[in-house]
Amino acid sequence: LAGRLLSVLAHATLQAQCFAMGRRLTGQVTAGLWAAFLCGATPMLFGWARLEYPEMVLAVTVMGAMQLVLRDDLERPGPAAWLGVLFALGIMTKVAFVAFMVVPGLWLLARHLGARRPRALLGLGITLGAMFLVVGPWVAINFQGIYQNLIGSTTTADLSVVDKINDYLKLVGVAP
Repeated sequence: LAGRLLSVLAHATLQAQCFAMGRRLTGQVTAGLWAAFLCGATPMLFGWARLEYPEMVLAVTVMGAMQLVLRDDLERPGPAAWLGVLFALGIMTKVAFVAFMVVPGLWLLARHLGARRPRALLGLGITLGAMFLVVGPWVAINFQGIYQNLIGSTTTADLSVVDKINDYLKLVGVAP
């Protein structure tokens, strides 16, 4: 039930993001309403909203990251850090996030490296730092399990997802 509720909430969030994106790109509220309607009426997305798949959460992180990329407001630390966190959450949700965001990410990287403005480079550094701060321990825990599977050890490779999340929270310093 909790997984389904998360998917339904993610679908509602995705519709709101589609409205905001449509309105932002065209400047018209009507376009935003059509975008939200088409998102809500898409059979595939509607089907995912009833299931416990991570695709809905992935779609929300992709849309959120795209909105921050389009805002092009990464010279401020807040939006830059949020973009890094969204990139990390997207990668942690499903590795396919990288495929969705490679072109916008490269565009953003080229734009900010080409600007040669200190604030633009600082924003890019904050984005990358926030992303690696969030996703780094998660990757380390998962690669530790993969490595131990490869060498034949079963000490922590057979951890459940809950155990991995607890290890992540301990590594970050949130849990005792």
